[in-house]
Amino acid sequence: RRDDWGGAFGGAMFVLAGTLLLLDTNLVIKLDWRDLWPLVLVFIGASMVRRGIHGPRPLPNDTTATISGLAVLGGVKRGNNSPAFRGGDLTAIMGGCEIDLRQASIDGEAVIDVFAMWGGIDIRVPETWTVISRVTPLLGGMDDKTRPPHGVTSQRLVLRGFAIMGGIEVKN
Repeated sequence: RRDDWGGAFGGAMFVLAGTLLLLDTNLVIKLDWRDLWPLVLVFIGASMVRRGIHGPRPLPNDTTATISGLAVLGGVKRGNNSPAFRGGDLTAIMGGCEIDLRQASIDGEAVIDVFAMWGGIDIRVPETWTVISRVTPLLGGMDDKTRPPHGVTSQRLVLRGFAIMGGIEVKN
């Protein structure tokens, strides 16, 4: 699955840049970076054209009982529509995770382990779920913007983990 960095095109650009740096460091070729800066503009332009042609990526929906997301200097968008969601783990380090659980259902209680460091995690849940936060913020924040469910509900989502100079937000 290619979620970040532009897929194979972005990977090829990193390999090319690394190869050029190695050749310059080992004095195989002499690069003058002032002459190469237009390549950066070409790369940015090609990425914009590629994104414009293919459009935004659809939110992948998953029917498995767990969800997992890791965003490091990038972004992850996930959805889950499992009839028996059990939880998962989300990590955002200088990046962001957007998770949509509005089509999922819980049998009793589900636990998601979260860790946000200089990044953010946004989770959308159904209005019938009760959210319980066991998140420890360290110069960061945890914001539960969900509306309390009407009546008694047995569907509980427990969030546990840390927000270090980052944020975690839950909403309907």
